[in-house]
Amino acid sequence: MSRFVKLMASAFIFVALLSAHMAQAQPAGRVARGEVVLGHKDDAQSLDPRRGRITPDRRLTTLIYSSLVRATAKGIVSDIAERWETPSPTTYIFHLRRGVRFHDGTELTAEDVKYTYDTIRDPAFASPDLSTFRVIRNITTDGKYEVRFELSASFAPFLSELIRGIVPKAYAEANPANVNLRPIGSGPFKFVEWIPNTRIVLEANPDYYGGAPKIRRLTLLPIPDTTVRMLQFETGEIDAVFSFAPSSQILRAIASKKYNVQEVPGSTANFIQLNINRPPLNDRRVRQAIAYAIDRRQIARFIYLGMSVPGSSPVLPSSPFFERDTDPMTYNEQRARALLKEAGLEKGFTVELEPVADLERQQYSELIQRQLARVGINVVLKPREAATIVRDWVTANYDMITFGLGNAPDPDSILYRRFHSSQFPPAGVNAGYRNPEVDRLLEQARASLDQAARKRLYSQAQKIIVSDVPIIILNYGPEHIIAHQRLKDATYDPFSLFFDLGTKAFWAR
Repeated sequence: MSRFVKLMASAFIFVALLSAHMAQAQPAGRVARGEVVLGHKDDAQSLDPRRGRITPDRRLTTLIYSSLVRATAKGIVSDIAERWETPSPTTYIFHLRRGVRFHDGTELTAEDVKYTYDTIRDPAFASPDLSTFRVIRNITTDGKYEVRFELSASFAPFLSELIRGIVPKAYAEANPANVNLRPIGSGPFKFVEWIPNTRIVLEANPDYYGGAPKIRRLTLLPIPDTTVRMLQFETGEIDAVFSFAPSSQILRAIASKKYNVQEVPGSTANFIQLNINRPPLNDRRVRQAIAYAIDRRQIARFIYLGMSVPGSSPVLPSSPFFERDTDPMTYNEQRARALLKEAGLEKGFTVELEPVADLERQQYSELIQRQLARVGINVVLKPREAATIVRDWVTANYDMITFGLGNAPDPDSILYRRFHSSQFPPAGVNAGYRNPEVDRLLEQARASLDQAARKRLYSQAQKIIVSDVPIIILNYGPEHIIAHQRLKDATYDPFSLFFDLGTKAFWAR
């Protein structure tokens, strides 16, 4: 019996022992204090919005910082930019709200906006968003409340990329490291404490321009194991749970009808990243063989209990740019063996897979290990914490890794940063993939202001990327917020992330 199966067995025994105490304890003390404790999956890696690489970073920074605009499921909306105009395809002028203040009391001005984006596009700063904003030719200010961006070329995703939090220039210049360690923003919550992999504590900003949150204190606990997360919820240790594609505990919580539940379908994905510069993964036939040898239907059925579906493209189904007509490389053991033989590897080979160290990802990694063994591929599992995964990714120190993929308001954020050949770290998050035709399609798509033309270009790019297999999208699944019945309006938006929960949720008395 594997270690992970034993863990599951122990977890279910623990659940059985708690079955007589399933009614969640009333968090009277937290209600009185106006405090909410939220359990989620992965800790942030950076609280500096200019350096964030992964979705867990943005889930936190959207609470601490304000940005020029915000992304929502309904589109781009204003944030500190009260209004804007585009007198030409390469000119954007933003008029800022007056009186917006950082958490230290200083006023947010156009100089802070200019400073934030100037540092992102400075190669010496090494922001993962560097290449995204290379298109900016110049940033100028006109007084305290107007900022102008001049671009070197038309750039269709530009507005949707301006969701980076604005940092205070004076504080960032005086305390470069503290922008990450003790961040000061102008968002709905002030930073209190960050103990990595343990908790992040925030308190309501009473001077937030959008009105003070009803939650006075928000504690976010990174709990990778869904079973543990749900047990802590059921016993009243935490008030709400954020989870992807549920385990049996989440299904039980939904079925109980005792809690407030929001489901956001098709808003996230699991994937395997392949280091395609390492033999034998540098052979497209080998990567395709791996894809054919993985039965993604089993992952959806047995690991995610039918609440997810097999994946294909890195653009998620909830995006209007999702291309359905890609080769899904449905499980085909015979085809996998034939490709390995063609590549001269009919006797198989050994490869390492680094899954993020949470129960469900380790479970599906074990399942993949068994599936690949059928075609002679020996997979050595090396579970890692999320921070180690990110470090290995950036330094290309891995064979294969697993991680999660969130949605984006524009497909450029996913496709260009991951698959254009200019996007190797630190400029982006491309893990070694080069294809001149994909480069051409992505360049044309980001330059075109015709949405129909962009959709055609992105459709072609998705087909090629899926066929080349630089990554394998395992499944698409829903995200859930499950909250105590007295915690109202605890909602989640796949684009604005924890912002809605933080600004709208309240304890019913």
